[in-house]
Amino acid sequence: MRAPGPSDPAPPGASQAWRRLHRDILACTRCVESGHIPVATPMFQGRPGQRLMLIGQAPGVVEMDVRRPFAARAGKELERWMVRAG
Repeated sequence: MRAPGPSDPAPPGASQAWRRLHRDILACTRCVESGHIPVATPMFQGRPGQRLMLIGQAPGVVEMDVRRPFAARAGKELERWMVRAG
């Protein structure tokens, strides 16, 4: 049995669970309420069924502007690392 690929369909119910997860992430205020950050600005990109999830912290100015994670210089470096890793 092989691992699912990026173009494989999502498991049944994954889309609904994915939407619920996104809703919960956007509604979270724990870091702000704890005084760790002044404003929560979660952002994410992806589809149900993908095999890899990258989680970043403290999006930069470019990411905040385009509302897409890993959009600036650090994202380009991350992409180079991922290509080298295969």
